Amino acid sequence: TDDWDRRTMNTLLKDYICPEVLDDGYKLSSDDTYRSPPDGKLQDYLDIIREWPIQPNPAAFGLHENADITCAQNEVKVLFETV
Repeated sequence: TDDWDRRTMNTLLKDYICPEVLDDGYKLSSDDTYRSPPDGKLQDYLDIIREWPIQPNPAAFGLHENADITCAQNEVKVLFETV
């Protein structure tokens, strides 16, 4: 991994690997969709996960909304190269 990859990973992980993530309701992204769940049983966690969108917003990963555009462009490029 080069220095830029390491820097990116450290920046992203500092929000997820911290003592605060154990607090109920800790925000895992800039929107309110992803928060640390309260203590519960397995089914409680599964129910919470099922409420999350199937196609997550890039903010869920700490990325700008333009990341969706770049991803779509790359998918189309691969599709046309395959055809």
